[in-house]
This record gives sequence, structure tokens and C-alpha cells, in this order.
Amino acid sequence: MARAGVTRLSIGLQSADDGELRLLGRRHTAAQARQAVREAQAAGFANISLDLMLAIQLQTEDSLRRSVEFCAECGVQHVSAYLLKVERGTPYDRRRDKLRLPGEDETAELYLLACRELEQYGFAQYEISNFARKGKESRHNLKYWNDEEYFGAGPSAHSFLDGVRYYYPPDLAAFLAGREPVREGSGGSFEEYAMLRLRLADGLRGDKCRARFGHGIPPEYRERAKKYAGAELLTCGDDAIRLTPRGFLVSNALIGEILF
Repeated sequence: MARAGVTRLSIGLQSADDGELRLLGRRHTAAQARQAVREAQAAGFANISLDLMLAIQLQTEDSLRRSVEFCAECGVQHVSAYLLKVERGTPYDRRRDKLRLPGEDETAELYLLACRELEQYGFAQYEISNFARKGKESRHNLKYWNDEEYFGAGPSAHSFLDGVRYYYPPDLAAFLAGREPVREGSGGSFEEYAMLRLRLADGLRGDKCRARFGHGIPPEYRERAKKYAGAELLTCGDDAIRLTPRGFLVSNALIGEILF
């Protein structure tokens, strides 16, 4: 892959604690993940991302600190840290009543701890769940959060081209037979752009709004946002609205309050 021109790899570490990995149903160990990173580096990859999962079974502040430290010691350039979401129909969902998961308050503290620890190791938060060393932010991710166009090929792939969103159903035979993709409607409105930009640490910025849409941040957005500044959920000033890590924890509700 390196010889073919691939420059970035994302590896699903999830945790550096073997006990937590077993509870997640993962077959690899932390040592195997470290070896995978080393082999990728030896193959010529200088831009590697590791995935971490937060608020998983029996995770503690100490074990999370060790997982963050593990990422830093591996010499990677990017970390994605996602809160566990139990999807309907999965093995975890079928065992939901038996899972030993942290409560809401503990989950929030684990997320904020991850943000602080990653920052201390030089991984700056640039999106709700993504952290990078300077200049190593994922351009793939940023295309989504900047509401820019992208093309996806293959079953289940989504695309946004010429103001239209569409996807191919998760059906390999149908894709190979040339079945048309399913249209999801139009995209690229100011409201959609604002919603996506508020996921970024850089926030919704007036200068970028003016460059793209010919106007700044609507006054009503500012007025609604100001109500939450005192709760340390966001900052509203210098021609920008930016959510804080605490705000990111309630981003769906908070963004809805600001925009609508």
C-alpha cells in the first residue's frame, strides 16, 4: 500500500488494556497493536492514526490514561476517541442488561479526561472525537465537517456531489449489476454547514461564512449561543461560536438550540 501511494493508516486499537479488549470481543492484544504500528512505520507510513473507545466495560481513569500514554509511545500522529454507542441488533445490544458500563456522569468524566490527557501528549482536539499533532488533522474527516463534496464507491458508500447526497445500498450483487444509487436529497445549505462546523473546535466562523455564503453568522445564532457561554459549554466572541469539550458532550442538543 505504501508503494502504491497510500500515505495514512488508521488502526483500531480501541484500548491498551487486554482485559478491556476481551470484554469488547476483540481478538488482538495491545502488544499486537503495537507491533502493527511498528510494521506500518517500517513499511514507510509516517502518518498513522489509532482509534480509542471511551466508556467501555470496566474502563477506569487509570486504564484510560495508560491507553492514551500507549498511543503517544507508539509515535502516532492522530487519535480518534469515540464514546461507546451500543447499536441495535449487535451482540452488545443483545447483552445490554448484563453489560457493566459507566453511568452518564462517569462517561462524561472519562471523555473530558481523554481530552486533557491527549492534549498533554501533543494531540490537539480539532473535532468532537478527533485529536492530532500539528498539521496531521485528517483531511478525510475535515471534508465532512466543512460540508465539502466527496465521492464514495462500492456497496454502502455515501457521496455528496453537485449539491446532492446519495448512497449505494449494502448489496454487493446489486452494485455489481449496476443498480443506481439511492438519492438522499440535497445538501450544502447554510444550516447544514453551520451544524457541521460546530462539531469542529474551530467552530462556526464569520469569515468562513462570508467567504462561502456572502454573509456572517446570523444574529439569532449569536443570541441563542450566548445563553450557554456562562455554563462553559461554548464561547461566543471574536466573530465565532465554538463549543468547548463540555459542550461537545451535549453537542446534538446544544447545536439544535443554537440553530433552531
